[in-house]
Amino acid sequence: MNNTITHSIRGIQDVSVPLQLADGTGVILRPVARSDREYFRPGLRSMSPASRHHRFFSYLPGLSDAQLRYLTEVDQINHVAWVALAAEPTPAAGLGVARFVRMPEQPAIAEFSFAVIDAMQRKGLGRFLLAMLHLLAAERGVRILRATCLPENESVVRWLCRLGAQYRGYCEGTIELDLRVERSPDPAAPRGTAAKRFACALDYVGRALAGARQSLPSPGTPLPYTSTNKPNRSLPADPSSPDQQGSTPTHEETR
Repeated sequence: MNNTITHSIRGIQDVSVPLQLADGTGVILRPVARSDREYFRPGLRSMSPASRHHRFFSYLPGLSDAQLRYLTEVDQINHVAWVALAAEPTPAAGLGVARFVRMPEQPAIAEFSFAVIDAMQRKGLGRFLLAMLHLLAAERGVRILRATCLPENESVVRWLCRLGAQYRGYCEGTIELDLRVERSPDPAAPRGTAAKRFACALDYVGRALAGARQSLPSPGTPLPYTSTNKPNRSLPADPSSPDQQGSTPTHEETR
């Protein structure tokens, strides 16, 4: 792979993409910033034990400072993370987050995860977050988004398979699935199917992202891929909480 990612860095930390869920709820997707720490701790408390287990592979009681640094201090090149916020001020302003992390030895492959607070699941937010990851991965030359799921997270495994993800194998108690970025769901897929809904989400989020970028200053310089900035698939160890390994979407199937 060419070590220069040719997309523009304009507004990479400033662009905000307004979207509307099917029930009329307004949300904003934007890149994660250091200041978003304030959303992560209450966001974790808004997730049920099952959602935490599906996302972190343990019943994570809280986030340490080291874990918050890992989750919020990202370069948006090798570690890409976007947060979903409520468009209107609410007690639960942070609604979800999605990220992918390049594999340093295979930069065209990135491990991805997303999480949505329980109150916002089954509303389509997870689908919008995955669509954003799909679009950003394509811009950065990532060809495969890889999910690592617990076998009991059946709804997400089935959903990703309906989107065309390929079963890669079973390893250390988890299932690995590869979603090929260059194989977007067919817009002509039958109405009501997961593939059709995701194709519509890609179109909707893509147009919203393009519109948000048009309001930003002129493009900057190309964005380099820096192999020395090696991503870590797991959260930093925290002696006060159980070891964390890997990451996976929650059971948010996003119908």
